Parts: sequence; C-alpha cells; structure tokens
Amino acid sequence: MHSFRDHCRRSLEDIRRQGRYRSFTALEKQAARFPLYRRPDGSEVLVWSSNDYLGMGTNPVVIEAAREAARAMG
Repeated sequence: MHSFRDHCRRSLEDIRRQGRYRSFTALEKQAARFPLYRRPDGSEVLVWSSNDYLGMGTNPVVIEAAREAARAMG
C-alpha cells in the first residue's frame, strides 16, 4: 500500500507537470503608496486582490476605531 505522503508527492508532481502548480511571491506592502507592493527584486506590482483592496487598513479613522474597539473590548 502506498503512503499518503507518496500520494501527495505524486499528485504535486502531476500538477507541476501540467503547469498548474501555484507559487507565491513574497510582497511587501507599501502603505503610503497603496495599491503598490514591492517584490523582493525591488520591482513594484499593483495588487487589487488582497483583503485590503480598498486600502482601509491604512486609513487613520479605521485604525483609530480598531484601537478604540481593542481598548473597550480587550
């Protein structure tokens, strides 16, 4: 019987061979330059698909509201 690890390895090999293997690039958020993110090589890329696509995570009003909620609720 094949092990689960072997099954996963074979499945991933098939996915790579088919060109469907996803790789993720580490991006550095540039809050002051939303929606620009910086790649490790220094180039920049626009990102509209994050969970902060409206840039609310850098909005001072939203940040203060989050702080106040944390103070009030713990």
